[in-house]
Amino acid sequence: MKLILAVLALLIATPARAEWVDGNKLHDWCSSSGTELACTTYVLGVLDGSYLKTPERATAGQVKDVIKKYLRDHPENRDFPASLLVSLAVVDAWPTLNTPKK
Repeated sequence: MKLILAVLALLIATPARAEWVDGNKLHDWCSSSGTELACTTYVLGVLDGSYLKTPERATAGQVKDVIKKYLRDHPENRDFPASLLVSLAVVDAWPTLNTPKK
């Protein structure tokens, strides 16, 4: 019982952080040759956990390039969560694939 109370107290006292990666971090990963794998892995993880669509024949490299371009073209948005920016970039690049059907 004491252990449960200690864990609850720790959880309440620890500030929550909803997003661990923001657009600045993702931009850094995608812009450096030593961390491009982190960029690709993050982007594919976001897409794998979402309902967003890319063209059937799009490669991981092409999708990463779309994200890199979006981050480069929209520096004003880099303070937002990276997962949101990945979603915005994909919808911007392939709007017809990601528009709800009526």
